[in-house]
Amino acid sequence: MSKKQISRLNELISEVKSLPEELYTETEFDNYSNSTEEEKGKITKLQWDRLEIKDKLYRKILAFFNAHIPDKEEYFSQLSKITFRPKEGIYNSFHYRNNEEWKSDKKKLINLLDLLKSELEESKYVTKKSESIFNSRLFWTIVSLVGTTAFFLGTYITKLDYKKTETLLEDTISENKSLIEQNGKLKDSLTIKNRTEIENKK
Repeated sequence: MSKKQISRLNELISEVKSLPEELYTETEFDNYSNSTEEEKGKITKLQWDRLEIKDKLYRKILAFFNAHIPDKEEYFSQLSKITFRPKEGIYNSFHYRNNEEWKSDKKKLINLLDLLKSELEESKYVTKKSESIFNSRLFWTIVSLVGTTAFFLGTYITKLDYKKTETLLEDTISENKSLIEQNGKLKDSLTIKNRTEIENKK
């Protein structure tokens, strides 16, 4: 998420905050009760104008979601539940439930956008931090040194093992020669002994 995108999200949050705190005021309610039909029409139109501003802002937010977080279905789901109108049905223009839902949904929308902003900023920080590690010259220098050290250490161990094997082989060959010599001496000794026994019997 770029700085421009975060900036745009901040603008949307500001626009939501700038929406009227109520769909209609107490003054408008009082004037409506004591006005002519023409005046009542003008007062009612104020509500429709506010709803139209809200709808335009809602479409901007939806467009932002589609452009920047198309895979985050949970945000689309929460946005669809924020209607600024009573869920139970349609009430007359100055029913108290209209104002209650307006106030409540305005807060919900601000909270939703604030949550999205926090998530995007945190995600950006994590990504930047990860990238900075792998792009660091020090990181790759350490990797290179570790690899080189491991290579030479492996080569040294291999040579050391080879020398040990070579020494062991030489010792084995020497032992075999010694055994062969001892075996030869033993055969000669037995041969002499047998000859002596035969001569004595004669």
